[in-house]
Amino acid sequence: MSPAVADLQAESSQGWRPRCRHYVGLSLVFGWALVVDLRADVIAAFDVDARRTVWLRAVCWYLAALVPIAWMQDGNVPWHLLDAAARHAALVSSVLTIAFAATAPATAVAVFYLRRRGVQIRSIAAVTVLIVAATTACWLALGPYIDSLSMQIYQRVDSALPTTAREVGNADYRWSIWLDLLGDSLRDTGTPWRDGVSLVGWALLGFVLAKDRGWRVPARLAAFFVATWLVWLVLVFGVLLFSVNSWPPPSTAAQRWRDVLVMLATGLVWLLLEQGRKESPGDSPAA
Repeated sequence: MSPAVADLQAESSQGWRPRCRHYVGLSLVFGWALVVDLRADVIAAFDVDARRTVWLRAVCWYLAALVPIAWMQDGNVPWHLLDAAARHAALVSSVLTIAFAATAPATAVAVFYLRRRGVQIRSIAAVTVLIVAATTACWLALGPYIDSLSMQIYQRVDSALPTTAREVGNADYRWSIWLDLLGDSLRDTGTPWRDGVSLVGWALLGFVLAKDRGWRVPARLAAFFVATWLVWLVLVFGVLLFSVNSWPPPSTAAQRWRDVLVMLATGLVWLLLEQGRKESPGDSPAA
């Protein structure tokens, strides 16, 4: 140790250029070590047994989630106001939106079964980062195309809606509100990042649920969403209470970011409570 300290003291007096070379070398060494660790963590989460017990189930849940999401998406498109070109645009846009939306429950299922298998937490974190990065990259690649399809739908519906559609009680009043929301979403540039962050919340949900068994899993799931809804309700009513004169309400982008952050905060608080209960002295056996 003494010769190494002596070498460091001697090199530190040679100026900033030798020190910079050492800083770069140390950064490369630590960076490569991090890459090796992440590679080992990801490989551990994708071995043969994990592909059968974790990822096959995640794919099945992904495919199952497509059905209710597609049903909801079908009722959220004014097909009767679209021509042939706009129908094609709406169909392609809906398919892409449904495919991205089903990633969230699949992420929760993957983390759920990874923790059930006893995979290390850092491996689960590495897999979550990988899923978030892949989803965000896909959104960044396909986002301009989806926006162009949405703009085509917006222009068609805007021209097809009658002038009386904004009157309360009109049959097309719902679609006039929908058109305003679509125009607001076209100005939203944070969709890729928001959807990536939302997957972290779903991963936390799967991580928290994995410790329960049997009926406790759906009970904990229901409690999680009720807690998220209560936090959301408190925030919304708090904003309305202290900002009565603020109008118009927050944009669609701000409301979606709020919902994502509420779910993420609820998952983090739940996880901290679980860890605190696990480490509390009352849970340890008496000596």
